[in-house]
Amino acid sequence: MKSVYMQPSLDGKLLITVYRTNVAEEWQAQSILETLALRFPGGCRFSFDLWDCDRVFRMESATNIDTEVVSLFRDQGFECEVL
Repeated sequence: MKSVYMQPSLDGKLLITVYRTNVAEEWQAQSILETLALRFPGGCRFSFDLWDCDRVFRMESATNIDTEVVSLFRDQGFECEVL
């Protein structure tokens, strides 16, 4: 599984958030990662663990963007909740 990695924040302080999703396929995860990379072009890192029973999505960001991330997943027809 490829992940999209973006530049970390300049101060090096990142919030780490883990989400439970229902993303099942690698192509779905890749599509979401690409959308996130366009929507949040800096200071964030995103990755999926589709082998985990919770289909984990992990995000590192300089600011709290939980609401926007959950909305993005739901807009694309997926479930997403903070663990």
